[in-house]
Amino acid sequence: MLEWSFNEKKATQLAARFLQAAGGPLSRIHLLKLMYLADRLAIGRYGSPITGDRPYSMRWGPVLSKVYDLMKVDEPLASGVGAYWLDHIENSQTMAILKSTPATTLSRADQRIVEEIVEKFGPVEDPFVLSDLTHTFPEWQDPGSSSRPISMRAILEVQGFDDEEIEELLSLQRTDGLISRVAEDPE
Repeated sequence: MLEWSFNEKKATQLAARFLQAAGGPLSRIHLLKLMYLADRLAIGRYGSPITGDRPYSMRWGPVLSKVYDLMKVDEPLASGVGAYWLDHIENSQTMAILKSTPATTLSRADQRIVEEIVEKFGPVEDPFVLSDLTHTFPEWQDPGSSSRPISMRAILEVQGFDDEEIEELLSLQRTDGLISRVAEDPE
């Protein structure tokens, strides 16, 4: 089973790019949907998400779980999680507001995905239009009043990857995750 490898910096930079493109605050649900669409497109195109965040099926469609958690904090956790996000993004009750633009480490491919999502969905002002759209995605399963994890396999399958390609991509993801964990904590 793939372990998702969430990257708070990339998630923050992705959020910042969407907030910049909007020219101001976005509702949290709107930003969550744009970020999910970007991760989904990255998975379909390159076999891995931009944020490394694990999506969940929730009432309003697929949601990136760690990003959703970051949108609900007012100060970083004791572990430091949320510090980078809160340096650049202000969380209000319902809105995400860009405080400062972070330097980007997003690849050119990631930046192209942002541009494509902005071009296609940027004009959509009602976030519930995006929510309704994501309800049509085959990987979303109605969780009722709860939530349900969406597997990388499910997203890869609906993006047209065959079983052999999926196994290869999941194997690469596992290896990349192991390398990242070793590089971050060599002991």
